[in-house]
Amino acid sequence: GNSKREVLSIFGNDWPTPDGTCIRDFIHVMDLSDGHLAAINFMQKIKNPFFKAINLGTGYGTSVLEIVKTFELVNNLKINYVFAARRPGDKGIVFANSDLAKDILKWKPKRNLFEMCKDGWNWQTKNPKGY
Repeated sequence: GNSKREVLSIFGNDWPTPDGTCIRDFIHVMDLSDGHLAAINFMQKIKNPFFKAINLGTGYGTSVLEIVKTFELVNNLKINYVFAARRPGDKGIVFANSDLAKDILKWKPKRNLFEMCKDGWNWQTKNPKGY
């Protein structure tokens, strides 16, 4: 079967945010990968390994509608979306504080929203069925 969505549902357009859609911390998959490598490299260098939760993120939020519009602009295409009811348990604004990653791992994201949208679509068009 075809796993492609006919329409993208955006859950809620009445959140207390500038455009009414949820704000999230979108991160480029390669920045996420670099963050994990930084953690591995850090653990290999220290004498007494320890466990600590370290957030990997950009540290700022982007609304769902803003990422949809950026994706359309960067890739010159139209996304068919509809506003749907809020999902139970969702929060209006969620983004990471990645200060520990910067301080401990010496890591910070390098790629912006345009690159995320461009690279994401480029990968999808070259890998329409996934891996």
